[in-house]
Amino acid sequence: MVAALQTVPLSTHLGLEVHLDREALLSGARADELRALLVRHGLLRFPAIHFSDEEQAAFAQTLGPIVSAWDVSADRSVNADARMASYQKSSVNWHFDGFGVARPEFATIMTPRLLEDGRGGATDFANCYRAYDALPEEEKRAIDSLRVRHSFETTMRMVRPWPTADELADWQRGGRPHEHPLVWHHRSGRNSLLLGASAFEIAGMDPEEGRLLICRLNEAITRPDNVYRYEWRIGDLVIWDNTGTLHRAVPYADDSRRLMHRTTIAGDEIPV
Repeated sequence: MVAALQTVPLSTHLGLEVHLDREALLSGARADELRALLVRHGLLRFPAIHFSDEEQAAFAQTLGPIVSAWDVSADRSVNADARMASYQKSSVNWHFDGFGVARPEFATIMTPRLLEDGRGGATDFANCYRAYDALPEEEKRAIDSLRVRHSFETTMRMVRPWPTADELADWQRGGRPHEHPLVWHHRSGRNSLLLGASAFEIAGMDPEEGRLLICRLNEAITRPDNVYRYEWRIGDLVIWDNTGTLHRAVPYADDSRRLMHRTTIAGDEIPV
């Protein structure tokens, strides 16, 4: 018998709280349904699941191949990897995962491992489908075929605008600028805006005009009525559709001891 699945909306425009027992999640019996809910609603929260790292990986594998799994923190007291801790400082800016590759990750799963007093810290999510749908039809036509260049250097310069030569070389080794369409025409027939802090140039457009368009559309994606803020609690597991949302960590203190475990699921669609 397949376990019952119950859902409660997290907001009017993004996210569902999902109630399903641990065994059903780990078995993959509802995996297809969960993927469909994720794409439709952008974000799924499973309260008080208390998965270990190994269980989180097992659950992720029911949804698709794993790209990466690692601990995330900008706090050096809980993240011994100074390089990765420095990278995490850029996560406070809006972004999607995999902007530097042809096929971005389908979804990201995150569970808090350490939070001050067992709760605290937050992540914001913005609905890129809804932002596109709200644009005037004339603007949709105007931007339909535009392409945008993204880079890791762009995201890091927002938190460290004057890097050393060694730091800059390290950022550039992370990948050369990659081009994506501004509008992702999903095979489902839906469209979403594909921007974020990594976007720095629109191909073939006057640089100043392009930067202004990027800024204006990023504002449209992240306007308050299009954003859902999730307050983390130990034991919760959250998964979001990386192909249809932007996310950012709400800034936290360097000594907050905030530690998350993140797993990403491979994408199966190249943006067109």
